[in-house]
Amino acid sequence: MVVLDTLTCFLLLILSLVGNVLVIAVVFKKPGLSTTTSLFIAALATTDLINTVIPSPLFLASLVTGKMPYNSIGCDISGFFMHFLTLASVSTMGLIAINRYFCVVQPHRYKIIFPVRRSAIFLASLWVFIAVVVVFRLIVGWARMEFSPLMATCSLHFNALTSEIGFAVFVTLSSVEAPISI
Repeated sequence: MVVLDTLTCFLLLILSLVGNVLVIAVVFKKPGLSTTTSLFIAALATTDLINTVIPSPLFLASLVTGKMPYNSIGCDISGFFMHFLTLASVSTMGLIAINRYFCVVQPHRYKIIFPVRRSAIFLASLWVFIAVVVVFRLIVGWARMEFSPLMATCSLHFNALTSEIGFAVFVTLSSVEAPISI
């Protein structure tokens, strides 16, 4: 099972690396693709690429060894990026849904609200907000990153049930329910 899991993960990492690099390269090399839609597609590819480069190799190492093969700083980095990239990807899809709504339903307002530069600012602001949400729990001491052998990765472990419930409700409403509703 370890061999199968490891080979599958390795294959997915290689495919993700190649596929996402190609998407980003095409978007930035073709001048006709410098649109808001292309920016958002490149942003999704970027979240996947960062995931492929940072937390996924650490996950692969955990699959191979069956334990945490890196120190607590590696655990913090892996756990942060795992949470951040998941929320950033889902929230970016919500932003894309808003963008598509204006493009299709209100095209006269679309060009005013979503020029490429402003869209980049929306996206960057969203990602900064998500990073703050993930890091905030660690800074105030409500949670810590801890290795989970069942998941073969590091993730948030809360010091109190109320903190865990509060975070779960906030994340579910802001990063799952809101984008799905949109």
